[in-house]
Amino acid sequence: MKEVGQISNDQPARIINDVIATTSREIQPCLPRKDAVRRQIKRARRVCDEELEPKTLDDFKLPDAYSITLNGIHFAKNITEGTERILLFTTTENLEWLQEAKFWIMDETFKTVPTLFRQLYSIHAPAGGNVNFRIVSLVYALMTVKSEELYEKLFQELNEMAEEHELKLKPDFILTD
Repeated sequence: MKEVGQISNDQPARIINDVIATTSREIQPCLPRKDAVRRQIKRARRVCDEELEPKTLDDFKLPDAYSITLNGIHFAKNITEGTERILLFTTTENLEWLQEAKFWIMDETFKTVPTLFRQLYSIHAPAGGNVNFRIVSLVYALMTVKSEELYEKLFQELNEMAEEHELKLKPDFILTD
């Protein structure tokens, strides 16, 4: 089950149930408890993930699967500023929504980022029209440090991307924590 857990994206409970279903009734009582197997699968996945995670920024390469939308549009930009790095994720359509938005909501998180990066910065704004709008994430940026210089570089790049498509990013106000 541990080996299946390493190569499968299924939930541990699903893997366990599938293995039990294909195991003969005589062998089933000999199988370890479900909670013990679930821990083994999670531990094996953690080790597997650690082996795959790059150790330096130079080793970090963003696969095409994570930089191209389902429609085939490239939406990832790799930005370097000295030794620091930003991976910026957005589309032209998202920039158009940002242009139309009267306000932006910006947020940062430090808990759910790859170890080579310090934070995930996101920009949210209304999208979908004036009546049926929803607040959606329009920009994601993985950043290696939390510094004024890198924030300036991020917004400089966003403005340059917008200008390439004849867009102006000027919200009336910005909410941030």
